[in-house]
Amino acid sequence: MKRFRAFVLAMLILFMCTACKKETLPATQPGSAQTEAGETEQTVSGVSVRIPAAQYRLARTEPEGMTVGTALLPYSGGAVLTGSMITGSADEPLRTEAAAYYTPERACTVQELPISPDGLAVQAALAGERLYYIESRQTPDGEQWLLHADGQTRVLDEALSGVSNLTAMAVQDEELLLAADGSCVLVWKQPAAEIKRFFHVRDGALLAWAKDEQMLYSIADDEIQPFCPLPDLFRTGTEALYPGENTPYDCLVFANDACFGWQIAEDAVTQLFACDTVGLYAMDVEAFCGMGNGRYLGLEFYPSEDEAAQYRLIWLTPAEGDFSEKRLIRIAGSRSNIFSMAVRDFSSLYPEYQVEFVDYEAQYGEQADQQLLMDLLYGDCPDLLFVNGLPFAQYARQGLLEDLYTWIDADETLSCTDFTQNLLRALETDGALYRLPQTYLLAMAAGLPDIVGGQEAWSMADFLDTAQAHPEIGSVFAQDDGASMLQLLLLYAPDAFIEYDAAQASFDSPDFLRLLELAKRQT
Repeated sequence: MKRFRAFVLAMLILFMCTACKKETLPATQPGSAQTEAGETEQTVSGVSVRIPAAQYRLARTEPEGMTVGTALLPYSGGAVLTGSMITGSADEPLRTEAAAYYTPERACTVQELPISPDGLAVQAALAGERLYYIESRQTPDGEQWLLHADGQTRVLDEALSGVSNLTAMAVQDEELLLAADGSCVLVWKQPAAEIKRFFHVRDGALLAWAKDEQMLYSIADDEIQPFCPLPDLFRTGTEALYPGENTPYDCLVFANDACFGWQIAEDAVTQLFACDTVGLYAMDVEAFCGMGNGRYLGLEFYPSEDEAAQYRLIWLTPAEGDFSEKRLIRIAGSRSNIFSMAVRDFSSLYPEYQVEFVDYEAQYGEQADQQLLMDLLYGDCPDLLFVNGLPFAQYARQGLLEDLYTWIDADETLSCTDFTQNLLRALETDGALYRLPQTYLLAMAAGLPDIVGGQEAWSMADFLDTAQAHPEIGSVFAQDDGASMLQLLLLYAPDAFIEYDAAQASFDSPDFLRLLELAKRQT
């Protein structure tokens, strides 16, 4: 159990949240053809799918202070992310519209987008490197639409009369195209399906994707016409289509929990990656584009507890090396969604490793614990264990587990100070650290400054002294009643009344009697 990467996987497991795993296309299937350079080719839903042998590494970064992303637009030098930046205080937030220009090397330049004080940038498009964006603002006469480009502003009220929602935007030969409320706006309105996205294909033609219809439309000579339906492979109901600029493809499609490159005139598509293998959930991807040389940039929905940063950037870079023979990491214990997410993220960081789950309970039934102990004793053991319900202290005394302090001290990126110190101490066994939790919670209490201010440390006696000195306190910890308060204190502070080493309890002590009196006055 001395593989360093296995320890990194354990670190990942600490902070994973529950989520559902979806079906993915397997790397190979019976009857699939082997092509050059380790590629495979399959027929799925009547479509020939080429699966290259490429592997990717995933990195996540914050989107330069942007809290709301509007559009991710590729161009020859990289990609532009438009959105809102929220500054100021919680009582007086200040919203600024901005554009962040990213290079393939992850350098970024942020430019503020001039708009009205009460306006919002609701759509954006590129023509070469020229950025066009639409501002929406409320006026006494109703909603007003403004087009911004090259420092100039143009009112679009006549063209967009009666429009309530813009769903897509493009610029073709210096002509503005907008999709709005089931119409395609060129110089005049034309009835059309609800367009989700415009995109240019490799020959320069402009197409439109109607998500609900699962159709593509062509736009030429001031007309919008049906072009072709999506292949059955993509028609999942949750598919998403993105522009193919900076890639060899006309467009990029997320479907069946994988990302595909689609050259529309051809009968074949290329599966670029399965989302699980690179550490993504397709449903969380809000925008995606190519950055050149097999690199990709995306915008991922990621709600935070403070509701500030709602998105993260995702960077996919081809991983170098031969991954035909991966090193194996074996894990035993309870299979869970947390485990699945940890494996997903670990695989995206280290594609040279393969994680295998060993289900002792399924294989050995009632003899599972005994078989696990035998495997540990004879060296045929997993690399990591979920120790919930297992006698890990016994395993530790027999020298069957690693002291994680040794691995943390030897690591170049981690140190013990990166962890919650009192949590580590609580998890120690005879001064060694053999386990780490998948997650933990902290219960907190707050009080008025004139009652609890200045007190740096709290014992049970301090708490009871304060409550006794303030008889006006009718509720502690916002519990429903006194019994709930007692349960909470005994759960989080049992040492106040129980001496575990001496196997003694003091539920008749003066402090516990004071606690009962406090419980009586809880409302």
